[in-house]
Amino acid sequence: MCALGLVIILGALAPHQARAIFFFVVDIGLLAVCWLKGKRGMVLLGLVVPLVGLIGAVRLAKPSSYWAWHWYDERQLLEAQRRFAGSDGAVADPS
Repeated sequence: MCALGLVIILGALAPHQARAIFFFVVDIGLLAVCWLKGKRGMVLLGLVVPLVGLIGAVRLAKPSSYWAWHWYDERQLLEAQRRFAGSDGAVADPS
C-alpha cells in the first residue's frame, strides 16, 4: 500500500515521467518474483535488461526456493525437482 502511494505521488510530481515510473515499478515486482523463485542470476541480469525479469518470473521456480515450497502443488513441485535434478538447486525426492 505504501509503495502504491509512493508511485502515485511520484506520478503527480513528475507527470511526464509517469510511464517510466510505472515500468520501473513493474520491473521491480518481476525481479522480486525472480528472487522468490531462487533465480538470483536473472535478478542481476534483469536490472540491466528488464525483459529478463519477465522471463524469470514466468518460468518454473527452483524446487528449493520459497516460491516452490509455498505456492506449488505436489505436481508442480515434482516437475521442478525433475527439471532441476542435475543442478545444485535440486532437492532430493522424498519418496
